[in-house]
Parts: sequence; structure tokens; C-alpha cells
Amino acid sequence: NRKVIEKHLDLLEIIQLMKRLIDGQENLVENEDLLRLETERDTVKLMTMHASKGLEFIVVFLFGGLIAQIPIGRLADIFDRRWVLIILSLFAATISIILSVIASQYVLYLYLCSFLFGFATFPIFSVAAAHANDFAEQDKYVDIAASLIFIFGLGAIISPLFSSALIDYFGPASLFIFLSLVHILLSIIGGIRMMARPSVAEKTPYMYLPRTSLIFGKFLNPSKKESDDN
Repeated sequence: NRKVIEKHLDLLEIIQLMKRLIDGQENLVENEDLLRLETERDTVKLMTMHASKGLEFIVVFLFGGLIAQIPIGRLADIFDRRWVLIILSLFAATISIILSVIASQYVLYLYLCSFLFGFATFPIFSVAAAHANDFAEQDKYVDIAASLIFIFGLGAIISPLFSSALIDYFGPASLFIFLSLVHILLSIIGGIRMMARPSVAEKTPYMYLPRTSLIFGKFLNPSKKESDDN
């Protein structure tokens, strides 16, 4: 209401004004003090999560990634981590292809694929970090985490620029085609590395590694020197 903005009404006056509006004592049609959302440009439109399907898509995606940490971590500790990376990458590529062809009216299938995509993609970074730590000394864990986070940051900068150009030229489905190609390439690299070097006999325990902060990596993986000092 314009009165609230221009006259700086206190809380009690705002409540009284709202009560008059609810009781019909204020003429909504002729009252020039009311801001019209449909005509005023400098306004913000609020919506619930259920009204924003894109936000629901992200929530389901993140929930899938959260659920995946324990089972994928156990598998990564039991089997060759490169096999886990290859399977996760191929699974993510398959889900991406399905997402590229699903029509927007099939909301339930979109949510299911979003959950599975988060389930497949979120653990990839942590499994890759654990595999790299298998071949490193304990005091190098944080350095490896720094390198991985730097590489992840480069991809996070370049990928949106490239994918947005694809969407402009070929439509939204091209985003998921691009993601599928990236994960197929990752699985191919994993296969090449399996032929180049065998897996280690003793593995470092799997641990979820945040992709955006070295501070957490420092606490989760203290150096050997710090452990000896403590």
C-alpha cells in the first residue's frame, strides 16, 4: 500500500489498515493508494516452491545427491573406484538422455529423473577425490583437494557459458545432451586409466568432500604433521 511506503506507518497502523481492507471498508477499485501488481513495474512477485517448478526440480536433485552418499560410499570402499565412477557416469548420461526427450507435462517422471540424476552425479567428485587420495601421501590430501576444487571451479565457469549458447541455438534439451556427452567422456577416461594403472590394495576411506571450500577439506583431512602434533 502506498500509505505504508510514503507515510511510514507503524505496525499497529498497518494492522488497522489491513483490517479495513479485509472488512471491505477500503474501496479496492477506487483507492489510489493501493499499488497494482499488474501495472506497477517496480514490484517483486513472490511465489511458493510448488508454484516454481524449477525450484522443485533443484530440491529433488539435491535430495537425490544427499541420499546417494552412504550407499555409493560403501560401494566405493568395496569395489574398484574407477568402476564406480564409470557406472555413475554412464548412469548419469542415461538419465540425461531421458531428460532431453521427456515432455514437460510429465512432471512426475521429470522429478524421478531429477532425483536419479542427483543420485548419480553428486558422489562423482567425492569418489574421484578418494581415488586420487589412494595414490597420495596423507599430507598431500589437502593439496589434492585444492587441485580438484580448482578444476571443478573452471568447469563451473566454462560449462554454463557453453551450455547457455547451446540452449539458445538448439533449445533446452541440448543442455541434457551436453551433460550426457560429458559423462560418457568421463567414463571413457575412467576405462583408459584402468588399463594404464592397477588399483591400490589399501584404500583411503570414502568421505564426502565439499566442492566449494578448502576449509572443510582441511578439517576433514588433517595433514600428517598436524595429526602428530595433536
